[in-house]
Amino acid sequence: MKLKCAKIQNYRLLKNVNLTFDKRTTLIVGRNNAGKTSLAEIFRSFLSQSGPKIKYEDFNQSCLCKFELALKAFQKGKPDKLIRRLLPSIILELTLDYKDDANDYGILGDFIVDLDDKLFETNVQACYQLKDGKIKDFFGALDCSHKEKRKKYFTDLKAAINLHYEAVIYAVEPTNPNNKVRVEFSKFKKQ
Repeated sequence: MKLKCAKIQNYRLLKNVNLTFDKRTTLIVGRNNAGKTSLAEIFRSFLSQSGPKIKYEDFNQSCLCKFELALKAFQKGKPDKLIRRLLPSIILELTLDYKDDANDYGILGDFIVDLDDKLFETNVQACYQLKDGKIKDFFGALDCSHKEKRKKYFTDLKAAINLHYEAVIYAVEPTNPNNKVRVEFSKFKKQ
């Protein structure tokens, strides 16, 4: 199994990044504050031995305004599906090539959701997202309508994220990103 590419969204300095990895070696270079450490940390954050370690401070600063858009939609009574789409998530999506292990992919089998016997790739998507059924709980204490209460809003937002967000893993069909299946996080860590 080989890591072919990675897509990262909303993590620290990495708002929307796509990386392709060489078959043997990939070297990451760049100026200070370009995101090199963020790249290493997102892998550590999702793959920590004691479980995922992601928090409010890991969100890219430019996506924080999306929480306000979602809050306003919630206050207007918009459907939960729309509100969930407005809420930012931290995403690490990995494309894995298992052609060399095609006859014995073992525990990777949980992540292969396509039926194409000529396709030897799968996508694994790790997300830090709002827990299912928690939209009302998440927005219950948030109020961004008063400019003089901005500090309290961000303090409350941090507490709501830490309480109502979770790290989850999906197996995603490479040819149909809408076909994704939630998988136990422990199965991903065995990879």
